[in-house]
Amino acid sequence: MTMKLGFALSSIGDNEIANNFINQANEFLTQRYDVDIIGFVNNQEKPKRYPTFGIMNINEMYDYDGAVIALDQSTAQKLSICPGPRKRFWYLWNLPWTPAKTVFSFEKTFAWFHQRNMILIAKDDIYKGLLNQTWGTNIQHIVSDFNIHQFLEVIRDVK
Repeated sequence: MTMKLGFALSSIGDNEIANNFINQANEFLTQRYDVDIIGFVNNQEKPKRYPTFGIMNINEMYDYDGAVIALDQSTAQKLSICPGPRKRFWYLWNLPWTPAKTVFSFEKTFAWFHQRNMILIAKDDIYKGLLNQTWGTNIQHIVSDFNIHQFLEVIRDVK
């Protein structure tokens, strides 16, 4: 049986998150054929590297019935109100208050870290400790650098 796995990105263009995600997903798909990966994106731009998986507009995520992992705060906000996805995750690979274009709001950031319908995943023990201590989160899962195999383990572990 094919597992459905979606990733929500703000942009598929030439940026660090998109490039790392595409590289890991493409590599994963050379090894496994039982996982259907879809990228849901806000901005349809030309990627630096060609993805070997489907790319859809982020609006298609609303009735998607697989697990979805948001890769930034903007897509996590959209994912939190989608009725379709069975399991929702927010992968904290970049700290949401660090990008130069971000307008930081303590209250909004705190609220997003304490969403009840979204499971947080940190990129390493340092991020996990920082987020748990600073924001009072209870992050229990770690996935290193967009490792799709590790994402699948987290999804299986979550009821």
